[in-house]
Amino acid sequence: MEGSVFTPLMPLTSLQPLAPIRPLESIGSLESAQDTKASSGFGQYLRDALDQINALQADANHKSHLLLTGDVEDFHTPIIALEKASLAMGLATSLRNKLLEAYQEIMRMQI
Repeated sequence: MEGSVFTPLMPLTSLQPLAPIRPLESIGSLESAQDTKASSGFGQYLRDALDQINALQADANHKSHLLLTGDVEDFHTPIIALEKASLAMGLATSLRNKLLEAYQEIMRMQI
């Protein structure tokens, strides 16, 4: 977990702005459009967020192991890491539930 720390409530200024819509002629072949989607976009943002949650979980597991073996000097550091991991997982679960509810609502719509 070196470097960036996942904060569940990130400010909107940290989000990347949407790219302007390009005309169909400038898109080119289907493969080049798929390559640009694979390198960035909503899917990549989700993968990055899940990687950050995984890193928080791994850090919490490591720090709790250190606490159990007595290798940590203070008691609050592992507890804070466990709470961060718990909050991140709770946020991810609630987002998943909201996305599923939205998908089910869209599927119930009549065209």
